[in-house]
Amino acid sequence: MADTYKVLDIFAGAGGLSLGFLQTGRFEIAAAFENNEAAQETYRINHTGTVMYSNVLEADFNELIQTHGHFDVIIGGPPCQGFSNANRQHNQLINMNNRLVKTYVGFIKSLSPEAFLLENVKMLGSKTHRFFYSVDDPDEVKTYDSFNSEDVLIYGGDFGIPFEKLIINDRVNWPNIQSEPRHHIALRTVKRRLKKGKIADSEIKILFEFLESFCSIAPDPDLTIPIRDFLQQTKDLQFPLDELHTVLQIFEALLRLEDISRNNILVSPKKDENSQFYLSINSYTVIDYLNHELGKEYILNPKIPNAVDYGVPQNRERYIILGIRRKYGRKIEFPPQSNLVANVHDAIADLYEVTPSENVDDTPVHSGSQKYTGALQHLRDSKDIYNHIITKSTPIAIQRFMNIRQGMNFHSLSQDQKENYADPSRTQNSIYLRLDERMPSATVTNVRKAMWIHPIQNRAISVREAARIQSFPDSFRFYGTKDQQYQQVGNAVPPMLAKALAESIANALDKF
Repeated sequence: MADTYKVLDIFAGAGGLSLGFLQTGRFEIAAAFENNEAAQETYRINHTGTVMYSNVLEADFNELIQTHGHFDVIIGGPPCQGFSNANRQHNQLINMNNRLVKTYVGFIKSLSPEAFLLENVKMLGSKTHRFFYSVDDPDEVKTYDSFNSEDVLIYGGDFGIPFEKLIINDRVNWPNIQSEPRHHIALRTVKRRLKKGKIADSEIKILFEFLESFCSIAPDPDLTIPIRDFLQQTKDLQFPLDELHTVLQIFEALLRLEDISRNNILVSPKKDENSQFYLSINSYTVIDYLNHELGKEYILNPKIPNAVDYGVPQNRERYIILGIRRKYGRKIEFPPQSNLVANVHDAIADLYEVTPSENVDDTPVHSGSQKYTGALQHLRDSKDIYNHIITKSTPIAIQRFMNIRQGMNFHSLSQDQKENYADPSRTQNSIYLRLDERMPSATVTNVRKAMWIHPIQNRAISVREAARIQSFPDSFRFYGTKDQQYQQVGNAVPPMLAKALAESIANALDKF
């Protein structure tokens, strides 16, 4: 009888990776980490034999070893957005999810599995995905080929503010004040309203309260007095739009400086002749970090497979690293492509005549799917079909649905149907996408937010239909609110892809 290997799944989500590994019959999922409560519930109910933990940042490695023994394989997909210009436009230099990549590496180094699988966004191997150099980094990162410096704009306002006063010994000397989610929400609201020439009074008040609190405790009056003076001037002039734009620039600069301070980033201040304030920050790529930290003990094989090549009815490219301890002498090969080519029709055709619900409840539907004999028949493994629920569409949305053909999206609409979008040209191609039943779908994300359209009917795609396209069997149920269920499906690794990868890992371990 072939060996069964013990697995730890971290950043497990709803459990798509775990399900694929279990489907091989070669792995037991001893433990899993997932912080999201709704995803936890989904995982726990569908994986009853697995011990569930929540916060990976609080993992006790000794306790894990004492409880479960040695893990043969660690799998997981740590979130990683990268330090891109997109993040900077959202006032966020350091997305907190990026530290979770280092947390994943910490699990590998502390638990020393025989093999691991790391799954992430397709662009993980690009120069966009970087770590900023911090006091917590070893000096070794300075030797990385990708280690370099860039100047990051912190404040570009016309009103001179000496933000350099916050920089002491290459660190941001941030006072004892912390921004909260309500401050970030208020900032987005004010910016959105200002674009329309309007003022959001209550949200502006929230921003002013934060700025005034900062000025009351920040140590250097050379910094706080100019900010106080500008705030008072803005109030005296009854909040003219030009002055409010500068207030937002000041607020955004402080959020960025707080972000840098919280992450212990080392910086060097710069200021140009126009009083624009920059920080020179060293950084290095995530992939360089992974190669150096894991490549010493493991043979790494990175690749960007497409789920469609493994029978999944969806084009979904992800960056995956398969790693195995060097004692095995050879890398884990990626599995050969499947002969099965599936499309949207194969995935959901039996649900075409089944009316979805707009309410989250436990009532199953029945489609006669047991009689289906086409491709992906194995997904129809339950007489009771749950999660066939959709979002309630507005009359405007339904009008748009009616004017979009299969395979087309928001951009195929007439101009008058795009009027309530601030900048239609920047709308992504995945918005209002009507699926083409003859083709594999585009990458499934949160299709509720993307407002994907059923190929035949003028309605949204249901949670179950999205799950089918992700290759989840009908016996796998999702829990939580409607949006939480959609999000869990969109975040998941397709089980059919996971199964193929798991078989390759088992084959590699068997040979030793």
